[in-house]
Amino acid sequence: MYFTAHRGFDDYYPENTRSGIGNAARTDGVDAVEFDVRRCGSGELVVIHHDHVGAVSESHGDVDELSASELASISVEGSGEGVPELEEVLDVVPSAVGMNVELKEIGLAEEVLEAVNNIENDVLISALDANVHALWETCLAETSVPLAYNFSVRLKEDLEIADLIGCSYANPNWAMCLATDVIDRAHERGMAVHAWPVGSRVVAEALRRRGVDGIIASTPAVARPIGEAALDGRLERLYRSVSEIVNRR
Repeated sequence: MYFTAHRGFDDYYPENTRSGIGNAARTDGVDAVEFDVRRCGSGELVVIHHDHVGAVSESHGDVDELSASELASISVEGSGEGVPELEEVLDVVPSAVGMNVELKEIGLAEEVLEAVNNIENDVLISALDANVHALWETCLAETSVPLAYNFSVRLKEDLEIADLIGCSYANPNWAMCLATDVIDRAHERGMAVHAWPVGSRVVAEALRRRGVDGIIASTPAVARPIGEAALDGRLERLYRSVSEIVNRR
């Protein structure tokens, strides 16, 4: 399976930081790193998932109201490292490692595509279902960069949207991959499936058996193989609990 580090292994390193993404990119078995991009108050593209810095620090303020220098001065998850600009993150990923750049808002596509145009890395552009218009903008830019649509609940509608946009990847939440036939349905449309965010080796093994093409993992521990003895009964319990959760929605 293709192995992507979610926010630079956000359960293991300070998420979306230069050091976290750089270390994740150099982890054995990692094929790509995933990180989030949005625009800050001074206009630069910065790498942060949340729209408010309080989600990852003891600082306060909305990202779109803070300057790049102010964001660089905060301490992400107590690491002493601030929110980086996109160009800084591009510089720390070895050329052999791919990048999954998630757009967190509209109005970013052209600048992101320009930024990645001259790097050797394989790049894909992704967005969550709530930010689908960002993918439309990327599609309209007539780029050859592949697109990925991240979604969680509305499987039929979201697969149709991904197909309409021309996505190469349909990336459902991992639980939906186990509880529904979304993997087969995406494959029928010619799209690869990368499940997210995976933080358990048992979940990773269950996804592998279901036929996913890749996982977007929160920790490097997911890459370690798990023995059959350790799996005893755990996969069955996992399938049962996931089905119960999905059926309650």
